[in-house]
Order: sequence, then structure tokens, then C-alpha cells
Amino acid sequence: MNYINYREYQTTTESTYPQIKIYTFGEFRLERRSSGAERPPAYQAVAHARLAQRSSALIMLKVLLCQPRRRIARTALAALMWPGQANSHYITHTIDTAASLLRRHVLNAAEQDSLLLTQRLDGETVFTLAEQARLWIDADELLSLAHQAVQRESEGEDARPALNAAHALAQGEFLEEELTVNWTQPLRQTIDGARRRVLHHLVDIYTQSHQYRHAEELLFSYLQEYPTDQDALYRLMNLLNQQQRRQEALHIFHYCSVIINDHQQQADDATHALAAKIQHNCNLHEAAQYYSARVRCGVSDNCSVRYTAIYPIGYLTRAIA
Repeated sequence: MNYINYREYQTTTESTYPQIKIYTFGEFRLERRSSGAERPPAYQAVAHARLAQRSSALIMLKVLLCQPRRRIARTALAALMWPGQANSHYITHTIDTAASLLRRHVLNAAEQDSLLLTQRLDGETVFTLAEQARLWIDADELLSLAHQAVQRESEGEDARPALNAAHALAQGEFLEEELTVNWTQPLRQTIDGARRRVLHHLVDIYTQSHQYRHAEELLFSYLQEYPTDQDALYRLMNLLNQQQRRQEALHIFHYCSVIINDHQQQADDATHALAAKIQHNCNLHEAAQYYSARVRCGVSDNCSVRYTAIYPIGYLTRAIA
């Protein structure tokens, strides 16, 4: 079965519904589960302006969701947010206030159990977010789906449902407002790697089953968002070339090359070599067209048909008949 998007996959596999959903790809979004009895339940997005009013709590939430096991000690949090001031009483008070706001105003839910747990471990205050079943985060779901796909394939099952669901989730940059912030980088690198694995895994599946249009669509869409990704560029060029769509392959190469140069980078040797090979094949193809047209005309080298060699052979045949 092919799943069109994550929601379709989700409703066929999920038996419980989290109290809150957090979307980190693209614009940051938080949704709360409605109190109604309908299944699946409706989720209501919290207004961005309302979240912005709790900026310290929102930053704390983002830091927590980037941590392994969604947990961090207060001293470590202080060191991340205020380097060199971690032992300040003011910083300690600020963090405790942010935690209170996060618990009561951002992650507040209908159920009694808090979605933010505060514990004392080895003399340290430790903050922990609730598990995925109660506090759903799209980034964690993406990583889980990517892992499921590998497992299913190793067991001889169809990996496409999990792969398609993972690919549908990853729309936009992870925490786009904190692109260069240090505390996002470890998880950001993990997510970027998972996104690429999912993409190329899907492309492999579609090309092996000769569903080239699906593979093309995935690569074109990905390059529209990440035009400097040369692995995806190489695969798309190669796929187009295999279908004799050489000019299209060269066009996308030149388009991406301009953007790559704008980013102070260069196309790698493999991509350049593929472009040169495709250009060579184009030249051979045009030469063959020109030769076929001359033979059909039965005229000398001065025949004006050679100037129309850029047209398909069928066009030339009709034109000179």
C-alpha cells in the first residue's frame, strides 16, 4: 500500500493519541488535542503570537527536544543558554521561572500528569519532557519511521509506507529560526542524515521497480528546497540521462551549478564528469541527426538543412519531403 502523506499512515497505525503535537519542520507549531470524544481527535493549533509571549519557556522547550532522551540538567541548560554564567542565582531563577511557564502555559494539558517532569538526580535538578506517546514531536517520529523502514526491509516487508510517511513529515528546515544555534546542531545533523537516507531509499525502490516518474518527482522536489545537494543532483541527472532526456539533465545541472557557485562552492568531480558525458552524448546525437538529414536530402555540405539539425529527425523528414 502506498501512503499519500504522514496523516494517512498515522491513522492506520496509531492506537493512542498524544495530548500535544509539536511540529519542528518549517514554522514551529504546537497543537493541543481537543477534549471531544471523536476518534481520531481534533487538534487545535496554539497561536504563534501566544507562544511568542512565553519566549523563555519556548526556548527551553526547543532545547529540551534537542537533547538525548529529552532531558537536561539545570546546570547544563544554563551553560548552553548563558555560557560563563551558569552558577548565577539570577540564571537559576530565570530557568525555574521558564520551566514553570512551560509546564503551566505551554505544555498544559487536560490530564493531571505534567508533560514536563522536574526531578532531583544526584543532587542535580533535571528537566524531562514526556514520552512520544503523550508529547509527540515530528522530528522524533521521522527518526523512528526511518528506523522502522530499515527493519521492515530486513524482514522482507514493504518499507515504502514508513519511508513515504517519513518523507512527508520532513517539509522545511528543522527549527528554522535556530538554524545556526549550537544546541540544535547534533540533532540537526542526525535529522539531515535521516532525511537523505529516506530520500535515497525511496529513489532506489522506485528506480528498481521502473517507477521513474516517482523517483524524478522526489528528486526534483528535494532539489527545489536543497539545490546545493550534489548527491541528489547527480542521481537526478543520471536518471534523466538514462531516459535520453539529456538536455533536461544539463539544464538542471547548470541551474544548480549557479546556486552552488553563489554559495562559494563548486560542483564535485563526479557531477562534472557526468555533465561532460551527457554533453558528449548530446553532441553525438545532434551529429547523427545532421548526418541522417544530409543522407535524406542527398545534397552537398552547403545544404541549409544542417542549420536545422537541432530539430527532431521527424521534423526534418517532413520539412524536406
